Amino acid sequence: MQIRDLAMTDLAAIVAIQNAVVPLQALSLSELEHDLTKLEENIRQVFLVAEENGMVLGAANYHRFAGSYHPNKFGIELWVTPEHQGRGIGRALYTALLEKLAPLEPISVRTNVRESDARAMRFAQSRGYAEVKRDFESLLDITDFSSQPYQALISSLEASGVQLISWADADSLERRQEFHEVFEIVRQDVPRSEPATRITFEFFDQNVIQDSLSQASFYAFEHNQIIGFTGCFQGAREGWIDQWLTATTREARGRGIATSLKIKQIEVAKQLGFTTIRTDNDTRNAGMLAINDRLGFVRQPAVLVMKKEL
Repeated sequence: MQIRDLAMTDLAAIVAIQNAVVPLQALSLSELEHDLTKLEENIRQVFLVAEENGMVLGAANYHRFAGSYHPNKFGIELWVTPEHQGRGIGRALYTALLEKLAPLEPISVRTNVRESDARAMRFAQSRGYAEVKRDFESLLDITDFSSQPYQALISSLEASGVQLISWADADSLERRQEFHEVFEIVRQDVPRSEPATRITFEFFDQNVIQDSLSQASFYAFEHNQIIGFTGCFQGAREGWIDQWLTATTREARGRGIATSLKIKQIEVAKQLGFTTIRTDNDTRNAGMLAINDRLGFVRQPAVLVMKKEL
């Protein structure tokens, strides 16, 4: 076995390994290619792979976070094919990754570990990682979902002057710029493991708005201003969409706007032929978790953000 730098011919193998290890966070080849070729170098993933007899058995990467950027704080990911775990491949990848990262003078590293993955939990804890954040992934089967119980709520909002319009139907440069400013405000209230840092409009436009499933992403308008939104991406798994963020401005909360946005998204997702919506929420986000519970989202084992100070 050897640990070596990434070759672009490894990408399909890396996608297959991640999807085997963490199927709920399925990755597509096009998504990985985008990240490695389109993202700015300072936030691009740097990969190592473990190879034996011409076969990639595992991969690891380090990266910085665009939304909580710090030049010396990194995230790491590490996967080994299930049938080859327990052979020391993960240990070798981890050691080599830290050596490769060392010249950048890291002060902390973070990784995600599923609560149900006992092997990964032991691996992280034995190396000094401790939990700093916990999220619930949740799934909603929308094949038989009925929005009828929520139509009165939507009608009431519309009667009060609130409009729910898809990103596709309300698109313009000015709206995208307004959306960016609203996003930067509401994200301050989203629980995080590190302080939020501002991202540029250009990054937001290219990597969020343009990559989203715009027909099934919605704005809430009042007095012609954005007061809420819900965004989603087409998932790598057939029939799935990934619900990215649903949020409203502080002044607009408590009126059922977030629920109504999610209902509109579900309706359009069904029309487009999707069957499942995946989302995740910090366990401290009681309000959004309550909305998801009412809609029928089923919580999966928690995902822990674990951090090590160097």
